[in-house]
Amino acid sequence: MKILTLTPWYPNPANNGAGTFVKEQMSVIAKYGEHDVIVIATFPTNKFSEIDVKSTKLEKGSLTEILVPYKPEKTIFDKFMKRKSAIKKGFAKINSLKPDLFHVHEYQMVPIARSLISDVPIILTEHSSTLSANLGIKKYLAISAFKKANVIIAVSEYQRNKILPLEKNAKVFVINNFVDDIFLNAKKVIRVDNNEIRIISVGNLIDKKGFKFLINVTSKLDQRFSLTIVGDGPQKEELRVLVNELKLENKVFFTGSLDRISVLKKLTESDIFVSASKIETFGIAILEALAVGLPVVTYDNGGVRDFMTDSCGIIVTDYTTEAFVNSINVLVNNINEYDPLKIKNYVIKNFSAEKFAEKLNKIYKENTVCF
Repeated sequence: MKILTLTPWYPNPANNGAGTFVKEQMSVIAKYGEHDVIVIATFPTNKFSEIDVKSTKLEKGSLTEILVPYKPEKTIFDKFMKRKSAIKKGFAKINSLKPDLFHVHEYQMVPIARSLISDVPIILTEHSSTLSANLGIKKYLAISAFKKANVIIAVSEYQRNKILPLEKNAKVFVINNFVDDIFLNAKKVIRVDNNEIRIISVGNLIDKKGFKFLINVTSKLDQRFSLTIVGDGPQKEELRVLVNELKLENKVFFTGSLDRISVLKKLTESDIFVSASKIETFGIAILEALAVGLPVVTYDNGGVRDFMTDSCGIIVTDYTTEAFVNSINVLVNNINEYDPLKIKNYVIKNFSAEKFAEKLNKIYKENTVCF
């Protein structure tokens, strides 16, 4: 099957870390689904850049990546038009090949796909869970796209329940994100020092991730605990100031942004993972920690309900310092109940790349046959 993917998020010369989740998903589909996947990805840049085309033959399929630059946008309409123009240029590079289906990422790609070819089914994977809260043009555009897409894929039940009120007739399936094999194959470092408890948390240093709150929580824990924060972002300096004010310099540590291998190493050296994020469409960083075998304490932030079980850790329903401190202490005091191997095997069984490809391939086949 020939699958044409349109996306505004993809690793590119201007930002190699952009849209890695899209690249990983479409690579897995090409690898395990026996499909020829063509990705046309746009990216904004002020630097002169040619359209870049690269093809890779995989075990069962192929992946062709077409990266198309455009000048940075000023408005939502400007962004849409520039992306549309860029995608048409990329489409010309494959001689306007007619695919069996479109699999687009982000709702604004739906009308662009329809403008390229009108009689090919469109599957949309939507990654945002905040569209229903937006009362402006974005909400209007999202509703319009949901009406035009043949199938919508949500990454969690939480997200599905945000989409359906916008378009009650939408055909929405839930396919959870998968965990990369490097996490599934990793082994947790076994430490004999029980006097130190290493907490780790991973994410962008922005308000909704709750790191300021988590630092305050750490200040209420006893001297056994330390916190390592992996990530970078606009709150970095504010968080460092807070650590100094609370005199936690020997208890809270910042690593900055790390590559995946380095994140994995930090996870394997830790004892528990804590997430104070206020909202997660899914929560892949939390699932990656579980894949390593770490028990988790997390706020009930939406997407985690799709994978957190009693054997994985504790979901905190009350966003207070007291509730988090109590939950962390309960988990640590009962740490033997959280078997790292059992946690890991649970993730392998339900959230591997092959399982993801199997679910998505079923949707592909069902929605091209009946179109």
